[in-house]
Amino acid sequence: VLYDNLTGLETLYFFADLKAVPRRECAALLDKVGLTAAAGRRVREYSKGMRQRLGFAQALLGTPRLLFLDEPTTGLDPGAIRDFYRILRELKGEGVTMVLTSHILAEIQERVDRLAIMEGGQIRATGTVQALREAMNLPLTLEIAGGAGLREQVTRALEGLAIDGIEESGSLLHIRLARDAKMPALTRLATLGDTLRDLHVREPSLEDVFFGYRA
Repeated sequence: VLYDNLTGLETLYFFADLKAVPRRECAALLDKVGLTAAAGRRVREYSKGMRQRLGFAQALLGTPRLLFLDEPTTGLDPGAIRDFYRILRELKGEGVTMVLTSHILAEIQERVDRLAIMEGGQIRATGTVQALREAMNLPLTLEIAGGAGLREQVTRALEGLAIDGIEESGSLLHIRLARDAKMPALTRLATLGDTLRDLHVREPSLEDVFFGYRA
């Protein structure tokens, strides 16, 4: 809870006193989260994103070894989100353990070491993002760019493999295929030479994994 009648700096002083942390840490923490210019403003004047940053600064008081962060980037603009995760990387390098809850799956899928998927108040699965992808055995997507006749040549090259579907969008082909067909497909596609201009392998997103466990 933040008190609207206090300034940002007074807020940190208050929590520093509660935690028996020296007040001299407070100004540096406000600077760390980008609130130095607003240190003397009343919290009632803070935007939602500024309140989030002030709450984060409060959590960092006393150099904690364990942090619990609940939807910490709600209300933050893209620049502030980038700075937030930069700070988390620095804390990780210092040995701090962080438990973060979020509904913004695309934002966290490349930023967590391990995750737990919860649904209906129960933990359905735990592991790395890649391990959960593989456990679900969700199909991959190959995105291929090429010239005229690309679809026909690719279809012939991949004949007999576990292909879930091929969609064409302009000069791009989107091919869904089973995970165990990835390497055989890439081997065959390599024989097409200059017919292919580009190729990307799209792994299932964390959102795909989440809904896979809910199914």
